[in-house]
Amino acid sequence: MRGHASLTQIHGAGLRLIRAVERTLAGLSRVKRRDSEAVENAVDRAIRSAVNEVWGKKPACHVMVVEV
Repeated sequence: MRGHASLTQIHGAGLRLIRAVERTLAGLSRVKRRDSEAVENAVDRAIRSAVNEVWGKKPACHVMVVEV
């Protein structure tokens, strides 16, 4: 995609990223979901893959997992 993205395109891409994270978390086993490093790595891969699908770029990505 060249030039500027429209708000509709940005909103749609944001929803795709959210869905990618939701699918990733839902696909992890209970044990993996309790492992913050496993969650961090899985979400990082999902975000990079989703951005690559939308914009054809592999971004630098930093995922922070906060345990409560």
